[in-house]
Amino acid sequence: MITLLVEAVSGHYRIPGKVGSGELAPTYPIAPPSTIQGFLESMAGCPWQSFKGSFFYGWEHLPRGRGRATRRVTVWSSPNKGRDKSLGDQGVRCINLDILYDISYIIVVNGEWEQKLRDSLAGKISRTGILYLGESSDLVNVFEIPNPPEGVLWVTPGASHTLPVKTGRGYDNISVAYRSFDIRRDLAPNVFSA
Repeated sequence: MITLLVEAVSGHYRIPGKVGSGELAPTYPIAPPSTIQGFLESMAGCPWQSFKGSFFYGWEHLPRGRGRATRRVTVWSSPNKGRDKSLGDQGVRCINLDILYDISYIIVVNGEWEQKLRDSLAGKISRTGILYLGESSDLVNVFEIPNPPEGVLWVTPGASHTLPVKTGRGYDNISVAYRSFDIRRDLAPNVFSA
């Protein structure tokens, strides 16, 4: 078992849906399980959906702030009559992101990936790009800690929040599997495995 403390200045975990120019892109209340799995894969320098083992996670503390940030994004629309139907229309628009600030996660991983994650923390694994969590340009800090601290708000089976546990990749592959969860103290956390 390896217990990770993951800290970031901000995080945004976009709820899928069309967002018009100037509109708010809402966030899930916590990084979804699919995002945590992708983070672990990125940290280990491994390809998408290659994770082996199991993990559970939660907030080390609730986000200490919430706000909005405006971001310029490139968007694609459906092809229109008279245009190159393979590309569609490309444009730039500004959207507002619902942002959580001062975030801190506890992630506990069991299985064959424990050593990969320790090797990553020791700088023994080569990976590309910046390590971040969700739609954020903020770097994350990751530390191995001996045990989860008291008072973690675990992601547990429940009915309060619907979160994606598996997602497609790319704009044309949107198959998503959802389950419902609560975020609570003192309950057995949900174990996600692959």
